[in-house]
Amino acid sequence: MTTPRNCCGATEREHGDGMADDFRKQLSGLRATVQSIDERLGSGNVPPVDIAGLKADVDDLRLHIWASMSAAGSDDPYVLDRFRLRRATDICRSVVAVLEAGRLPPDLPELAALSDEVRRVVQHLP
Repeated sequence: MTTPRNCCGATEREHGDGMADDFRKQLSGLRATVQSIDERLGSGNVPPVDIAGLKADVDDLRLHIWASMSAAGSDDPYVLDRFRLRRATDICRSVVAVLEAGRLPPDLPELAALSDEVRRVVQHLP
């Protein structure tokens, strides 16, 4: 039987049982908070500005979680940057699909801002 390891490859004994218990309590609280937020979002009782901020925070947390999981035993100093690049690639594919389907009016200010940023990115690509 193998010893359970956390996302970074350490056993609970290596980190200490108290630390693992504290983390489990935090996760339990986070799950309860996420469920509460999900219910509130379902009710439509959240200002759009708050939703955008929440989404950015959740995206950032998700990236850090994936990077931590992938970095276990890795010497790659670009793990987080590589995840961001993959996420940016996924988002670009989604945007292209929406644009090709004609689901957005061409005069949206966000499209102009995206166009400007894409040009900046392209200038720095090899």
